Amino acid sequence: NGFAGETGHGKGLGYTLNVPTKAFTKADEQKRTFESAIEEISGKMKPDLIIISAGFDAHLTDPLGQLQLEDPDFRAMTKVLMEWADEACSGRLISCLEGGYNLETLGGTVREHVKTLADG
Repeated sequence: NGFAGETGHGKGLGYTLNVPTKAFTKADEQKRTFESAIEEISGKMKPDLIIISAGFDAHLTDPLGQLQLEDPDFRAMTKVLMEWADEACSGRLISCLEGGYNLETLGGTVREHVKTLADG
């Protein structure tokens, strides 16, 4: 669900980071919140691998997310995670598509995300 209190369970407790934001949060504020959360956790957590649960339902045009991110915002957030992966785990990073329900924009958003990952 992506709630802040969901931090994993069992042996994985403390290894999940969700960065929830309120509906209709402006993109700049959402990116700042995300970057601050990554900055804070990166000093504490040294993962062997980072897994991105890529929820593109946060896109401005998505009917469910009620958020205001656009492709450049997702690109910037992807780069933040790539930088952390480079520092923490030799760049080991996996991305899994988890959401996105406007099929007219989802393909372009996924393409930009994958291109960012590929370009390093």
